[in-house]
Amino acid sequence: MVEQKTEKVVKTILSVSELGAGESTRLVDCKLLDLENVKYLTLTARCKYVSGASSPIAIHVRTSPNGGEWDTTDYTTFENDLVAGGVGQRTVAITPDARYLKVIVENQDTGNAVTNIKIVATLTKEL
Repeated sequence: MVEQKTEKVVKTILSVSELGAGESTRLVDCKLLDLENVKYLTLTARCKYVSGASSPIAIHVRTSPNGGEWDTTDYTTFENDLVAGGVGQRTVAITPDARYLKVIVENQDTGNAVTNIKIVATLTKEL
């Protein structure tokens, strides 16, 4: 029996210092994530909320077959944990069956900005 060798890679694909109330990032703000030979993928969202925060950020995952033409609807969406006055962080498993991936972060709170936003991808690649 041949043992399958893997390598874990951790990459920050989006980092935003502040996202205003009701605003969203754009696809161009996110680094391209190549999913070739990726067996497992998790995305970790982290951000700082003000004490009056009432809604979490939403992470919209978009895919592309060629890295240039992107789906106009989400592959999947998840919300970060809301920790008013603190840091919220959530990690979600994503099926890596697309070729390329990017994210858009939406601040669903229409009254407060969110700061220190970071989206980190952890990929387990087959060697």
